[in-house]
Amino acid sequence: MSSLFFPKTLVVSVDGINPVAILPGPPPAPQAYDGSYTITGNGALAYSVPMLVQNKDTIGLQVSCLNTGTPNGTFSIQVSNDVSTQETNDLPDGSLIHWATCSFWDESTGLWVTSKAISGVPAGGFPSGGTSLMASIQVLSARWWRMLWTNTTGSVNLIAKAAIKADGGR
Repeated sequence: MSSLFFPKTLVVSVDGINPVAILPGPPPAPQAYDGSYTITGNGALAYSVPMLVQNKDTIGLQVSCLNTGTPNGTFSIQVSNDVSTQETNDLPDGSLIHWATCSFWDESTGLWVTSKAISGVPAGGFPSGGTSLMASIQVLSARWWRMLWTNTTGSVNLIAKAAIKADGGR
C-alpha cells in the first residue's frame, strides 16, 4: 500500500537550512515559494528548507515562474544523508552540511538531468499564470532533499510545490 503526502509549498531559505521569516514570531511565519518572494541578482542562490524524505520513494516537484519579471536561472535538487539533531521532529539543522546534486526526470524533455534552466520570457510572453516545469525523482535513497534556484540575471517570483509518495512495506 502506498501513501501520498499532499502537495506542499516549499519554504524559502537563503542559507540552505533556516527559513526566511516574513513576520516576526514567536514562532516566525516562514516565507513560502508562493510567488510573493522575488529572487534577484546575478548568482543569487535561493534554497528551499530541507525536507526529511527518509523512507519515501518518489518526489514530484513543480516549479512555476509567474508572468512577471525576467527569469533567468536554473533549479536543481540536492540531497543529503547527514543526520539532523532535530530529525525526530522532522526539522533540519546545521548538522546537514554534506549536499550532493541529484539527477531528476525532466517531464518536459523525457530526460534525466541534474538541473533545468529557465531563460527569459518566451516569445509572446508567458501564458496566463506563467510557466511551469515538472521534475520527478523515483526510488529516492536520501534522508533529506532541498531545491536550489541559482539566479543568472533578472528577477523571478517562483511557486514551488512538492508531492512525496511512500510505497508500503517500509
